[in-house]
Amino acid sequence: MEGAEAVVLSTVDFSKIHVDIWMVESINNFCPGGNCSSREESHAILQRAGYVGFVDVVFASTLFVKPKSKYWKI
Repeated sequence: MEGAEAVVLSTVDFSKIHVDIWMVESINNFCPGGNCSSREESHAILQRAGYVGFVDVVFASTLFVKPKSKYWKI
């Protein structure tokens, strides 16, 4: 569902699961003009969980990588 990333991520217990990489759409059809609270909240959730975002790796998405992951050196 478009724009549901924050809802899904808010249910994840980052202390119990290990995910190296998350990808979040940076373009959302329900958020014209660039302002998108769902996208901003998704980014904030992942940043609080220790992920670092990279904007120019995947078109129209932000890639979030855990610094201690084997994928850190992209």
